[in-house]
Amino acid sequence: MIPKILGNRVRATSSGTTTPASPAASARAATPYRLIALAFAVTLVVSLLVVPGITAQAGGPAGLEISVDKESIEWGPDGGEVLITVTTNQPQWQLNTSGWPSTERVGTNQLRAKTGPNTSDKALSGYLRFFVITVYGEYKDAWVSVFQAGKGAELSVSQTDWKAAGIGDALGLFVTTNQGITQFGLGADWLHVAWNWGGPENPKYAVLQADRNPDPTPRTSIVRVSADNAMPVYITVTQAGGPSEPTITLGLTEYRPDAGGGDCGFYAFTNEFFWTVKSDRDWLTVQTDIKDERTWVVATAAPNDTSEERVGVLTFTAGTATATFKVTQAGKDRPPYIFLDTGSWNTAAEGGQHDVVVSTNQPGWRAYSNADWVTISPSSGVNGDKVVINVAANPGSTNRTAQLTFIAGNQSVTFTVTQSGQLYVKTDDDLPLAGNWTGRNGGSTIGKYRPAISTFYLRNSNTTGGADITVQYGNPGDIPVVGDWDGDGVTTIGVWRPSEAKFYLRNSNTPGPADIVIPYGRPGDKPVAGDWTGTGRTSVGVYTNEGSIFHLRLNLSANSGELEFWYGDPYLANTPVAGSWNGAGRDTVGVFLNNYSLFYLKNTNEGGVADTGVWYGMRGNLPVVGDWDGNGTDTVGVFWPSNGQFYLRNTNTDGIGEVNPKLIV
Repeated sequence: MIPKILGNRVRATSSGTTTPASPAASARAATPYRLIALAFAVTLVVSLLVVPGITAQAGGPAGLEISVDKESIEWGPDGGEVLITVTTNQPQWQLNTSGWPSTERVGTNQLRAKTGPNTSDKALSGYLRFFVITVYGEYKDAWVSVFQAGKGAELSVSQTDWKAAGIGDALGLFVTTNQGITQFGLGADWLHVAWNWGGPENPKYAVLQADRNPDPTPRTSIVRVSADNAMPVYITVTQAGGPSEPTITLGLTEYRPDAGGGDCGFYAFTNEFFWTVKSDRDWLTVQTDIKDERTWVVATAAPNDTSEERVGVLTFTAGTATATFKVTQAGKDRPPYIFLDTGSWNTAAEGGQHDVVVSTNQPGWRAYSNADWVTISPSSGVNGDKVVINVAANPGSTNRTAQLTFIAGNQSVTFTVTQSGQLYVKTDDDLPLAGNWTGRNGGSTIGKYRPAISTFYLRNSNTTGGADITVQYGNPGDIPVVGDWDGDGVTTIGVWRPSEAKFYLRNSNTPGPADIVIPYGRPGDKPVAGDWTGTGRTSVGVYTNEGSIFHLRLNLSANSGELEFWYGDPYLANTPVAGSWNGAGRDTVGVFLNNYSLFYLKNTNEGGVADTGVWYGMRGNLPVVGDWDGNGTDTVGVFWPSNGQFYLRNTNTDGIGEVNPKLIV
């Protein structure tokens, strides 16, 4: 077996780190050699006195140096051999061993250490001590620890390469072994380990934690996992650079409960992995889910037994960033009131459910609907109740509206439901598109591609209607891409052919052969297009879901450079998107988490934490992005394959669709 070498450490099966013997151990091991050295020194001095022309020198040595190119050797049960190189400023060096492994010198500055198979279930351990000594009894040494795993001893971990986020991160790690105590050797003080269950006596699951990286430069370390007689396992940790400035924002900033108290839930958003929240009043408490970049927070106000209004503040801290949540609670004698957390809902023809929370200082409330296609559950309750509004499917083609009335005491509040009518649209396998198809309107309009018949349908306005441009282009199974390939201000068509890993691009929205053909990516990648350099010309890229890696080609020329970086969640289904999210005139990437309808947008083409997170759409929606209002900033949207409708936002924020056209083909 040929050992693997990492730095100055040698392993027979995998790279890793070990710790050489301590200075105290070196001193103890060296004691008998001081006597040998002294005897040697006396003999040498006597010999010098009797040799003509040579006399003993007074004083100590000018300085001894000796080093070896390895600190440790680790072999599996099969054994092997390793060549060690010795560097010294002395003419000779000496060797002392623990009796195992066997050694032989190779030339003047190398030593071969080797061992055969270990037939015992117990591990073997030993050492090699290299030293130089002077006639004065002074010496210096270098140590190499040696380990060979026992036969049948097993140790494995579920992951040996971890890419940690720069804001701080945690990794769940399964440890499997038939040995006793498992130990973790952490190579850096910014790494920590905790057993989640099983305990170190019988390990099953552990959690590695990485602190926030205070520097924008990535950093690396090695974690050594060992278990009695088994071969150690090493985990390589690579942490991305930390965010330059910590931020924390809140989905709500104020809550006004009545004297009876109550709960208020909202999200806290931050680019820090570790953050805290503290209340300045004992009647105001807070609970959170597991804290991460998007955390659900519940603030609770206890009943106010006084007639005076009172105010409490929750302070959220993430690094040097802070945000506050203000709670103003009424006194007992406040006039009756009732209000809802939202006042209206626009829903599609398919109908669905919507939640509202009722707040009142009265003993109870009741509600009714003026339309039989809208029901309320429950239709009565108390302060803080969540009500589910159920809307049946609209069988007609026209929009319709219903009013819901909530009453508490002599106060009432209304909730408006507006539902779209049906438009029966053929949507088989359609994929959404966005672009400036004419170069005249200064913004993006909708389009879609039908892979089954290789046809583009493009509309010149974000209104409901048919296609203004229809182009058959590509082969069945191609994936559409659109962009301004020649910089003339017009978005034109193209396809990426997964079977060939090639882009076929047209400089006009007309049928014909490709004007540009670019091999790029590999089968299984997902195509993406954007103006990565801000020159007004769109270029291409691909996204590798395995590993969540973007590969961006800077331009369409033959000698183009490229950008490559990690972004997204390797354990979830990501769809790549690109746009100028901040209006800077240069496109940057983002991902849409398909299972969560969540956009993570980045303002730079590099790995790291999302600059903007937008929760938008529903599971099964397809992402589409564009400059819908022509202000130079690209914003989010989704396409519902079930009804063929686009839902477009003019800001990169949570909310409802502001422009909702259909492209009827």
